[in-house]
Amino acid sequence: MRRFTLMSVLVLLVALIPATSVSATSGTLLLDKNTTLKADHLGNVVIVDDGVKLNCAGHTIDGLAVGSAVVIVGRTGVTVRNCNVTNAEFIGILVVDSINTTLARNTVWANGEDGIRVTQGSTGGVIGSNSVHDNFRNGIALGPGAADNLIVHNTADNNVDFGFASDGGGNTYLRNSASGNSDGFGMFHSSGNELTDNTAIGNSSDGFQFNSSNGNLVAGNEATHNVFGFSFFQSDGNEVWGNVSNLNALGFVLDQAHGNDFRANTGNNNGSTGFFVAGSLNNDFKNNTASNNAFRGFSYNGSDGGTFIGNTAANNGTHGVVLDFSVNISLVGNTSNNNGDVGFVFASADNNEFTANSAFNNAFGFRADGTSSGNVLTGNEGCNNSILDAADDSIGTGNTWIDNVFCTSAGF
Repeated sequence: MRRFTLMSVLVLLVALIPATSVSATSGTLLLDKNTTLKADHLGNVVIVDDGVKLNCAGHTIDGLAVGSAVVIVGRTGVTVRNCNVTNAEFIGILVVDSINTTLARNTVWANGEDGIRVTQGSTGGVIGSNSVHDNFRNGIALGPGAADNLIVHNTADNNVDFGFASDGGGNTYLRNSASGNSDGFGMFHSSGNELTDNTAIGNSSDGFQFNSSNGNLVAGNEATHNVFGFSFFQSDGNEVWGNVSNLNALGFVLDQAHGNDFRANTGNNNGSTGFFVAGSLNNDFKNNTASNNAFRGFSYNGSDGGTFIGNTAANNGTHGVVLDFSVNISLVGNTSNNNGDVGFVFASADNNEFTANSAFNNAFGFRADGTSSGNVLTGNEGCNNSILDAADDSIGTGNTWIDNVFCTSAGF
């Protein structure tokens, strides 16, 4: 025999109560139960109880330039969906210190600051399938303390600052797109995030920007027609795998960024360089491709340590792989062919190891220049380069060339 407790009966009764239909006009609307709008609302909406589901059914909440339009503070299990939210003085939809919030299929535009902001201890939420555009700061922003949220399949276009911005950590960004913003995606002091299968197209600065953000997984994303496709500034220990950065001014940029792992990324057809590494230590590059860039394929400047394995540089305007003032890098099994000037050039770069690399059909295959000293080149191959396959033009000392196969060479 089935027994019903008082609590189970109450739960059943609540489940059978239909959502209230509200014909709102103006003012502040306080919601403590499930609500479906049947007209536009002029003013603010404040969720004042847990578990409330607001369905705007395609109607508009106009914040009348006072405060934030939809406010959720200290709540659990709230849902806001199918709303058009605009004209807030500050935030279109504001979520503070709330758990398991769902924001779905909303259109949020022309608000005074962010379209959507989730902050201060808000965890376990889902922000999905929203369109957030033309806001006067960011499209979707996660502030400090926002963690373990899923941001999935949103579009953020033509916002004044970032399409997606985060000061939080441990969030997942999946299949979102950002275009026409100042920057597409921005992570600031934001660590432990996963960004997968997102796109950043036609933003006026960076497609994906990481600033003092460590230990993020960045995989399968695409950046095109931005200034920098992907930039990492003072950001360490990130895993950057299988991303595409084409048709930007610069494909991938590391600046004072250490211990990052770049695998199977593509930086092609950029206006300057595919991969640019400056002032950075102990980064690893494996199986990346840089082709048809106007200037260089891979360029290290004042960057030391790490490995460079199995990468391909081809058809770049000047050099395939460049080491300027960089030391103690191990380059193994890379190819650099059909570049306009040098396949592999090391200028005032010391104590690097070049092993089993190949360079064909460049002007120079391998070239030492400047004060380069103490470099070891073993088992490399070069031929059909138009000037020389290998040349040591440096004024440094102690470069060692062992068991290489070059058709033409000079200086050693």
